[in-house]
Amino acid sequence: ILASDDGNKPSSTLPRPERKADQRTIALLHQAIRSGRALNVRYTSMSSGADEGQWIAPTRFTSDGESVHVRAYSFKHGEYRNYLPIRIDPDSSFEERNQAEPLPEDVDWDTRVIIWLRPKSGLTERQANVVRREFSFEGGFLRVETRKALEFFFDRRWGLGEKGSRLERVRVEYQKIQSSG
Repeated sequence: ILASDDGNKPSSTLPRPERKADQRTIALLHQAIRSGRALNVRYTSMSSGADEGQWIAPTRFTSDGESVHVRAYSFKHGEYRNYLPIRIDPDSSFEERNQAEPLPEDVDWDTRVIIWLRPKSGLTERQANVVRREFSFEGGFLRVETRKALEFFFDRRWGLGEKGSRLERVRVEYQKIQSSG
């Protein structure tokens, strides 16, 4: 549809940001996942600033639909977090260590979130019908599933809670799913 083979003005799409993570960093994270080892990295957080180093135990790669993240247990914070590999300093030591004990369960990863959405309150009936069509509603509500660990990314990507949002949450259900190991 976006190609212009008939001589008319070409259609256009917005460019996607080109994010290139350091290949060595990705390889070392992947090796740590496969071997079950922890790595020492320097990670720059956009909320707290530069980090002088921390031990993380990467467990898997995931995506928010735009960027690749590594899910890892942070020994510094005592919890699982999502890290953007591109924010890991390629000059980190990447020192490896065995884990003395098994990692705790990643409860947020092992929890399914079912989000029920509806057209945002305040829309006219005609606008609400267009939103239902736009988002392929089957009935009065739209049911979306993801993992609790990715719920933040879902809200951000779909613009929930933002000015101008066309959707709002009706309810949310959390269900324990079988541990992925």
